[in-house]
Amino acid sequence: MSRLRFSIASTDDEFEQVHRLNHDTFCLEIPQHPARTDGRMVDRFHAENLYVVGKCGDEVVAMVALRDRRPFSLDAKPPSLDDWLPPDRYAGEVRLLAIRPRHRHRGAIAGLMRELWRTAHSRGLDLLLISGTTRQFKLYRQLGFEPFGPRVGSVDAEYQPMLLRREALNTSLRSVAHARPAGEGLDVAPFSPSLPRVVPAVLQAAAVHPRAHRGKTVMATLRRIRERLCAATGAEDVQVLAGTGTLANDAIAAQLARRPGRGLVLVNGEFGERLAAHVSGAAAAADVVRVDWGQAFDFPAIAASLAGQRPAWAWMVHCETSTGRLNDVDGFRALCERLVCLPVLDCVSSIGNLPVALDGIGLASGVSGKGLAALTGLALVFHRADALVAARLPGMPRCLDLAWYREQDGIAWSLSSNLLDALDRAIEQCCWMPASSSAPSLALPASGTLHRAVVSRLAAGGLRVLVADESAAPFLVTVELPVWLDAAAVGAAMQRVGSTIAWESRYLRERNWVQLAWMGRRSEHEVLAAADALVRCCRQQALVQDLPPLRQWTA
Repeated sequence: MSRLRFSIASTDDEFEQVHRLNHDTFCLEIPQHPARTDGRMVDRFHAENLYVVGKCGDEVVAMVALRDRRPFSLDAKPPSLDDWLPPDRYAGEVRLLAIRPRHRHRGAIAGLMRELWRTAHSRGLDLLLISGTTRQFKLYRQLGFEPFGPRVGSVDAEYQPMLLRREALNTSLRSVAHARPAGEGLDVAPFSPSLPRVVPAVLQAAAVHPRAHRGKTVMATLRRIRERLCAATGAEDVQVLAGTGTLANDAIAAQLARRPGRGLVLVNGEFGERLAAHVSGAAAAADVVRVDWGQAFDFPAIAASLAGQRPAWAWMVHCETSTGRLNDVDGFRALCERLVCLPVLDCVSSIGNLPVALDGIGLASGVSGKGLAALTGLALVFHRADALVAARLPGMPRCLDLAWYREQDGIAWSLSSNLLDALDRAIEQCCWMPASSSAPSLALPASGTLHRAVVSRLAAGGLRVLVADESAAPFLVTVELPVWLDAAAVGAAMQRVGSTIAWESRYLRERNWVQLAWMGRRSEHEVLAAADALVRCCRQQALVQDLPPLRQWTA
């Protein structure tokens, strides 16, 4: 965490940065005012404001304004403002509290408050008033502010009048300084397929001293993880490897390469293309059937096109994350039954986000992150016993030898006890135990209703979602930006207002796509607010560049 310096703004450069931070916070993140083409907003009381700023190097990353001249902006909000205030106090109004998302931590808040009170004291103030956004009501209470009067503003920008007494200063500063670990607080919210929301309980489970990977405790934890995952998915067995989803698919490809006969790979997006690359890297023989990205597979037509060929196996991505297409597993099963071949699935993005039935599936990949919302670093390979080739075959990389893992009761090589503890807790967090059964089922966060609401919000704002029908994955959207908007600029704008979306992957940059995903535990309010922010950021970029309205894109 970079050290911030706090002072009173005094230079033209500092004031210019204040105007831009004011715009990004109160036009884009909190839609209190419409976005402006120049990306700056000069406050109506600018000439009377005294700005406390926090700087990282030469950049203003935090600010708050103090004003002690009546009438305050609050005078126009709750009726008879003075009737709500304690007597014999000299009040000042605090406004425009704004912090860049990457600097929203305890040090920024405490530093701003100390400098603010130092300045207020020098002016003889002993009471501070604020219109606190209801989005951060808990934070303002932690700072010592007391609510008074009715809430004001609009549905999108609702505020609560609050006051802070001088005697609450030390208590509030101690509360801010010690309530959270350094770096935690108002973090940038992850809305990217690679960044699930990890709950504090999972982080706490991992924050212990490492244990021996062959010790009884770690072995018991691994056994519990495997049992729960198999019970929740219907898989016969699962092996846990040190690695990511990419390693899980490499382990599957190594198995397929040592089976007799040619295979079949189905591709309708980036991750289908990656399956083909895994097969090629393992020197497995396979045919590849490709359809346009985002399109559904026509399984009867695929079977007819093979004209009597009998592939030994077929491999498909369940959730094609690059486009948001949820491929039809039942149709895939029927295809494999017709071809009498081993069905293989990439379930990296679907396990934990969706009901996944792996009974009868030969091999399937998963990962500890994504929908399970643990920490990245553990690869999962679900399998039938008869789908594995013999252990210790010549040329088989030892770290990919799934039969050897099975023979060693899951601990073939070193595994991080911390990652296992996090995964164990994450599965516990997202599983429930029906009263009538001893087998857990995943309590899934994804909702088709929420997905439709997100698509509707984006469409109303003029944005086009690539896959929006009933076969869409209910936990992400891929947005096709119009050619005159730059995905990098939109992604940067979202970062500035507090949300990380996906745009940096090569395949997204090449197509000018961005993605909004909600994996892990998300509230409906959070997701819809992120969708609204994406619309506002796109509109802002169009205004800045004097480009056509977004509605002309979807017309």
